[in-house]
Amino acid sequence: MANEFLEMIKKDYQLSNGPSKYDLMVSLFSRDSNITFTLFTGKFFRFTTRSIQAEDGSREKWIITGTAEFHNALKPEFIKIYFDSRDRKGYIMDLD
Repeated sequence: MANEFLEMIKKDYQLSNGPSKYDLMVSLFSRDSNITFTLFTGKFFRFTTRSIQAEDGSREKWIITGTAEFHNALKPEFIKIYFDSRDRKGYIMDLD
C-alpha cells in the first residue's frame, strides 16, 4: 500500500516534458511569456518564471522558481522545479 502511494506521488510530481533551454531563458526575461510543463500523468500546467539558478556546472540542469497555474486551481501556486534541459525532464521540488 505504501509503495503504491509513493509511486502515485512520484508520478504526480515528475515532469515528462518541458520547454527548450532557449524558451526557458526567454521566459525569465519576458513578462508576457509563459512556459508549459507536462507531468507524467499527462496533465500540464502553465508556468511563469521568477528565477533560474544553475544546479551544477553543466549549464543544462536548473532550479527554477515561479508560479504555476494548475488545472482547476483557484489561484497560481508558487513552486520550485528541478529541470534538465537536455532531456526536458525534471520534478517539482516544493509546493508552497
